[in-house]
Amino acid sequence: MHAAHLSTPSKTAAEDEPQAGQAQGKEEQALARLEAFHDAMHGMAPGDAAGCLRISYAIIYEIITYVARHGDDSAAYLSVFMNSEAPADSTIGRARKSVFCLARLVVSVLSSVPASSPLWIRNQQIFALLGALEHGLMVYDGPDTGDTQQWTQFWDRTQPILLELGSQLDQAGFGAE
Repeated sequence: MHAAHLSTPSKTAAEDEPQAGQAQGKEEQALARLEAFHDAMHGMAPGDAAGCLRISYAIIYEIITYVARHGDDSAAYLSVFMNSEAPADSTIGRARKSVFCLARLVVSVLSSVPASSPLWIRNQQIFALLGALEHGLMVYDGPDTGDTQQWTQFWDRTQPILLELGSQLDQAGFGAE
């Protein structure tokens, strides 16, 4: 979407300032929620194989909700999230770090399901996607390096895997009820 669609040209700069402040406040709230979600999930013990699959779905859902929260402007935000130069302490940098850490958490949680588990055997497509996600995480050093090109390549490979994994988990009955 073009930048002209993001602001109202009929307003003066002074009139736009409160809206910009509100948008920045909403952005910070969404990011704080994503970071807090990671902290909460990181310490949670799923208990059983089904719990691991449910928690993984919840984590993926949170990632997707965060990235797509801009409604009509989601494509523009996704482009910024994926391609922009951003310092590690900026909202984009912090969001990338949170998404990366949450993706690692999905791998950790799903990897705790034993291959001998009936759920693993019945849901082999989910665990095949886990392997693809794990590989993507192994070849990327993380967003703290500040290398935008590496981030872009990582997210370009990882996003479709996360979307498909979330879809497979939902179809298998581990999504929101």
